[in-house]
Amino acid sequence: LVVVTSPQDLVSLIVEKAVRMANMMDKPIIGIVKNMAYMNCPCCDKVIYPFGKNEEGLTEKYGIESYAELPIDAKLADRCDKGDVENYEGEYLSEITKAIDEFE
Repeated sequence: LVVVTSPQDLVSLIVEKAVRMANMMDKPIIGIVKNMAYMNCPCCDKVIYPFGKNEEGLTEKYGIESYAELPIDAKLADRCDKGDVENYEGEYLSEITKAIDEFE
């Protein structure tokens, strides 16, 4: 399983319940992907976490080795809206992709 989350406190609680349930069912969790995790400042290109950082604690607490963050990115949103996300160029998920390949 790959768990996908977003940066809201309520979502974090739900994700933790899902992780615990997967563990109880002996379903391995390959990694966690945090959607809308950060953005690059349009003025200085500095990485900004507008909603804070909090899912890293889940990886440590439950021994999940792979973690990835997706940015708030208009180009990615546009690809999703067009149903063409597989052609999006970005290395954001390379760690999770590697973990999936190694799992199989």
